[in-house]
Amino acid sequence: INDKLGAANILSNIGALYANTGDDAKSLEYSLQSLAIAEEFNDQVRIGTVLNNIGNTYQRNQNTYNLSVQNMKRALAIGEKIKNQGVIVTANANLGEFYLKLKKPDSALVFLKKGLEASKNAEDVTTIYILNNIGKGYDRIGNYDLAIVYQKKSIELATNLQANQDIGKSMVGLANSYLLTGDIDLALSTYQTSAILLLDSHTLAELILTYAVFKETYAKKGNFDQAFT
Repeated sequence: INDKLGAANILSNIGALYANTGDDAKSLEYSLQSLAIAEEFNDQVRIGTVLNNIGNTYQRNQNTYNLSVQNMKRALAIGEKIKNQGVIVTANANLGEFYLKLKKPDSALVFLKKGLEASKNAEDVTTIYILNNIGKGYDRIGNYDLAIVYQKKSIELATNLQANQDIGKSMVGLANSYLLTGDIDLALSTYQTSAILLLDSHTLAELILTYAVFKETYAKKGNFDQAFT
């Protein structure tokens, strides 16, 4: 039994590694094998953990959104049943991101706040991620002041953890909030800082997005020479 459960853990970790590299097919292949073993031995913690990973992978493809939400909600139900903080926090964080993607910020905020409450304000990367997404949710409903409060909390926690990549990502969110309030100067300075941090952490996708918004912001300010250099 221990050998099989150990294999389930290894398969889950391999699936997560493939997910991080963007190979969703391989990620699902290994994650589903892990899930089958975990279900065979009724390992509820492993089942919840793997369901979260599977749900997160499925949400990258619009054609599998239904599978994504099914797996994440099943993970959440298991987490709540066995009172496992990690499974509960991750499921709520994933569901929050999912509903932000669907442009349903009210639903997103419900799950994100549950995730934050379940985390008990733990000082970790998942809490940074949740705080940042709560800020995005408040942006979407037009409550920019509250969005800024949560973005700043996210940056503060990331700074305490010396997580430059997460500081950069959270600062992109803060800059977006400033832009929505009409404070273009503050938005520009925040975008500049985030770009430096993301470059240092080699986060190419976030850096490209930041650069695009940065150019758009310069254009709004009327500084077209800076915008298109």
